[in-house]
Order: sequence, then structure tokens, then C-alpha cells
Amino acid sequence: RNPGVHAAGVIITEKPVVEYCARYMGADGAPVTQFDKDYAEKIGLVKFDFLGLKTLTVIDNAVKLIRMGGGADASFTIERIRYDDPKVYELLGSGDTDGVFQVESSGMKDLCTRLKPSSIEDVTAINALYRPGPLGSGMVDDFIDRKHGRQAIVYELPQLESILKDTYGVILYQEQVMQIARELAGFTLGQADMLRRAMGKKKPEEMAKYKEIFQSGAVERQIPADKAATIFDLMAKFAEYGFNKSHSAAYAVLTYQTAYLKAYFPAEFMAALMTTEMSNTDKITKYVGDARSHGIPVLSPDVNASQRRFSVERAVRAGESVKAVRFGLEAIKGVGGSAVDAILEIRDGTANTPPDGRAELPPSGPFKNVLDFVRRVSVRKANKKVMESLTAAGAFDAIAEVNRASLFESLEGLLSHAADEQEERSLGQSSLFDSFSASEVKLVQPAAAVFKEVADWSQSQKLLREKAIVGFYVSGHPMDTWQRICDDWLGFNTQRLRDWAERQTGQPQAAGSAGAGGYQRPKRKEAQVAGIFGELKEITTKKGSRMGFAQLEDLHGKVEVVFFPEAFEACQEKLKRSVAEAEPVVVTGEMDQREGEAKILARSVEWLEELQKGRAKQVFLRLRPSAIKPEQLRELKQSFLAHRGKCPVQIEFLDGHYRTLLKLPVGVQVSGTPQMVAAVNRIFGEPVVDLR
Repeated sequence: RNPGVHAAGVIITEKPVVEYCARYMGADGAPVTQFDKDYAEKIGLVKFDFLGLKTLTVIDNAVKLIRMGGGADASFTIERIRYDDPKVYELLGSGDTDGVFQVESSGMKDLCTRLKPSSIEDVTAINALYRPGPLGSGMVDDFIDRKHGRQAIVYELPQLESILKDTYGVILYQEQVMQIARELAGFTLGQADMLRRAMGKKKPEEMAKYKEIFQSGAVERQIPADKAATIFDLMAKFAEYGFNKSHSAAYAVLTYQTAYLKAYFPAEFMAALMTTEMSNTDKITKYVGDARSHGIPVLSPDVNASQRRFSVERAVRAGESVKAVRFGLEAIKGVGGSAVDAILEIRDGTANTPPDGRAELPPSGPFKNVLDFVRRVSVRKANKKVMESLTAAGAFDAIAEVNRASLFESLEGLLSHAADEQEERSLGQSSLFDSFSASEVKLVQPAAAVFKEVADWSQSQKLLREKAIVGFYVSGHPMDTWQRICDDWLGFNTQRLRDWAERQTGQPQAAGSAGAGGYQRPKRKEAQVAGIFGELKEITTKKGSRMGFAQLEDLHGKVEVVFFPEAFEACQEKLKRSVAEAEPVVVTGEMDQREGEAKILARSVEWLEELQKGRAKQVFLRLRPSAIKPEQLRELKQSFLAHRGKCPVQIEFLDGHYRTLLKLPVGVQVSGTPQMVAAVNRIFGEPVVDLR
């Protein structure tokens, strides 16, 4: 009916493939056999599987970023790391494995935290254990209990100890089945492999034949026939779930290497992950959240600081210099590769030929302001669409003469001015201002002559535009000021969306747990979750009613919310406003989980701000005097005056050797709102406010 191509299968032949079997041209132009793998093997051909893993690219990119940091790490190589590092096994055992190869899902995290791997053999076992067979048979529980000494390790024969020691007496790998057959019954390698295949295929007639051969071979080696029969039956039982150890061990090496990078070089590792997942906004959002939870700032794109892809640089956080991940220019929608090339070539001085027919290359170095940018970078490459994307993403914030909204409204005139100037240069004409530097041009040509002055976008508008251009919120998140409130004290019994998102990662279905049709309907649970709606899809039912599907998100993750017609009619106004204005809400309903996918069936939607009103009784600040500047205290006073209310304020001053609590007078009471929290946190560049 239709042809399919194996994702990794490659046939290698001595002579041209057409001398062995029919061939046709695949969709991408690759030659493909007209025989499937089974028939190809039957005529004597060998199929090799060359599995391409993007994790290898992640590791390679991370190593390059580490070396770029210089110093002792300039010669770092992943091939020289030790595989007995306690810090790496501590990370794996903690379940803090976002981005770590093979162990990112909630089920894998749970297995890691229960098993607490302490060797590369344990990591190898994790890959083999996390499958439906072992999970459903109780093998996983036996393995964990034996490792931690809660269950005795028993070997049927002393000869089995050397074979099963690494797996605590559990027959876990196909290679162990083969080793047992060779050790106890004298099987050749070929016979042992045939036994492994027979056990895997569960063919009774073949199993009976091999059992007889096994028993006779074991008796010749002074092993009682009944004991040999018991061991064979044990092998047959475990062979149903047996895994290929060589495959699992190769994966374990990559699991350990990525865990090592996350443990010792988290910023470089996160930057490499984000670069690899640039087109997957869900994963980028997840990794940005993970980076920030580990104290790694994720910086907005910047025409002077950003590289092509995600990079690592130093930033100041809470008065300390830390490694931060800088957003890459190529990850901004609407900024194509040619525009990025033009920007980097001019900025870094790597251009080979002058752009736009100029007689000479423009000067290299950082861009001093936006006017300098458009004069030096070709407007054919950095056109209006590119400039709009860079503006909305905040890439000009550090050098812009005006706010984002003003710059956005001024782009047409700015580019027209730059295009005229670049055209004159291409014709060999000089401009009155060519002999001036960019800063001098700014003096003789004031910003008011080039830029329109309009009110800046609100914080929510900035964030919404960032998400439209980048795919997620960069310089902040609408839930920034709400998340701590929801997580710590709001009292709505709200659950973090990470807990919901992890339910969707697809834990293997344990054998025997499914009902008719392979699905066991779980009991629905009450759900109350806070977040903002990012996407909305409306459909018309067969009865003509409208219903909707929306993505609810917070700083931790996402979950799909289903609005059946009655709920959709009642909630659609709030739902659409939350999508348009990034307003946080609380959704109440039921959790529905089918085939590993968790959803919320909504009943009602309430504004989070309305529910929060009046709950805060006290405002509490934690400040470090050594990191505070006088102007910050002046801004703090102004912010308190702008957010007057009924909540008393206490400030705790913390320094290396003392702690002082200052209660502000009654006349300096404030409103305990997220707006006040955001304003104060913005002054100090970090979360310093608690509502109690």
C-alpha cells in the first residue's frame, strides 16, 4: 500500500545493491531497498542500525562552550572524565535530571530517586529496567530492594555470582542469559545466541529442545538435573524482559556524560540544550525555567552581546558574578541567517567584502546606538521585518535612544534615512556626517529628528510581543510576581503545572495494568491550578455548540485545559482576555488522564488578582546592605508611596555577621499586590519581597 523507510537501518553490500535486490529512490533521493529488513536478511544481506542522537550534538556544543571560557577549562574534553564521581550520582539520585539523556521523564526521575545509582553499572541497569515488562513484573522493586539491602541477594549456584553480581542477582540482560548458558551448560557463542533468540520469541518447541540440551550440558558439568531445570526456567522467565546490555551501556555513558555536564558546567550545558532545541518552544521554556531555578540567569537577546546561538557570559546576580545564558540571535523569529551573518560580520569585523557596494568595510566593534546600527548594517539584510523582530525581542534595549514602542514606531523613517545614506555610499558619494563618529552624529542629529516619541508598552505588552517573536517570554514572565504567591501561601490548594506536565511524559504502561482495549480509565481528581492561557483553539461540536481547548502555563510548565460547551460559554470572556492580555487566572475542574496524557476538564475560571485581594497581611523584605545603592533606597521609598495600602512593612537586613529587623512606621504601609512586589523586585534586580 505504501513504502516506509527504517529510521536508522543501513544495508552494506560488497557489490552494488541492485545485484542483490530491487531498489527504488526514496523521497529525499536516498537509495532504498524494496525488501524489508526480514527479507533482506533472508537473502543474506546485513542490516546495520546507525542511530543518530542529537544528544551527541548537545555534548559537543557544551564542550565547545566550556573551552571558550578559557582558563583551566580551555583543554576540557568529555573523553577524560571519571565515571565514579559522587557529585554526578548525587544529581541523578536527586531526580534533578531535566535535560539529562534518557532520564528526563517523571517516571525515569522516580526510578532514579528510588534506585539512587552509585555506579555506571546502576545507570546501565536503569535504561534496561524502565520498560513495561520489568515494571509490571516486580523486577524493578526486587532490583531496588536488593541494591539497598532490604532483600537478600541469593544465587542458585556459586557460578552465577560472577555473572549476576552487577545486577544484584537479577537476570536483566540478554548477554547474561548467554553467559549462563555457556558457563553452566557449555554452549558455544552461536548456540547461546540462538537460545537467546528462542527465549525472546517464546516458541515452545524450540524452548523444549534447548532445555534438553541445557540440562544435558549442565549434568556433564556436575550440576543436578533438577537444579539445571530450575535455572533454565528462571532464565526463560527473565528472558521475556531481557534487554541488550551493549545498547543500555552505550546509553548509560551518554546519561552519565550529560549528568556530569549539568553537575559541573550547568550554564554551558543549558546553553547547548537550548541551541539544540531552538525550534521547540515547549522544551526551550522548560530549560529556561530549569536554568533559572538553578540560579542561572537567562539574558535577553542583544545585538552587541548575543552570538548566533545560545552562549555563556558573565552577569551580575545579587551582587555576585555568575555564569549566564545569553539568547541567540538565530532563535528570534523573523531574523534569518543572512541578517544574523550581516550583524555578526560587521560587529565582529569578520566581513570579507564591503556591503552595499561600499568602497570599504564599515568599522567593526560594538554598536553604539540604533542609529549607528542602521548606518553600518545593510538595510537589505536588516530590513524592517528584521528590525521589528529585534526590537520586540529586546535586542536593542541596551543601546536604544528611545523606548521599545518609540523605536518600533520610528523604524520606517529610520530605515529610509539609512537606505538613502547607504545608496549614496554605493554611488561613491559622501555624506556630511561620514567623518563623524556615531556619538558625534547623535549630537548634530538629535533623536527627536529621527525617532518618534510614544508611550512605552506596558510590561505585559512587552512580554506578549516577546512571546510572539521568540516563542516564549524572555525578559520575564507574567507569572513572575504570582508564582511564589501561588506556590507558598495563596491557599487555593493550587498544584504546580510542572506536576501536571510531568504526567504527560509517557510512563511505560505496566504489563497487566490495562483493561479492555489496553486502557484502564483512572479515577478523576479535583484540580485547581493557577497560570495564564497562552493558546486557545475553538471548535464547533456536532450539536452546533462551541467548545475550546487552551494551554495553561506558569513558570514550571504547561497543561491542556478542555472547556466543554457549558463551561466554555460561561468562561470564554475571561479565557479570551487572559490569552490577549496575559492575565493570570485560577482554573477549577477535574484532572483527566488517558494514555499518559494529563488534561484538566474545566468547570470555572476566576481572576487570580480578585481571589488574592485582601489575603496579604504583611510585607517582608530581605536586603543585603553591602549590595544596596543609595538610589535604590530612594526608588524604594517612591515605590512604597505609589503603592499605599494597609499592610505593615518589615525589612530584614542580612550581612555576613549580623541580622537586623527594621519595622517601618504605620505611615509607610503598602498594598500587598503583585504589582507592588514586581515594582520592588525590579529595583533590586532579584526577588526580595515576601507577602505573608
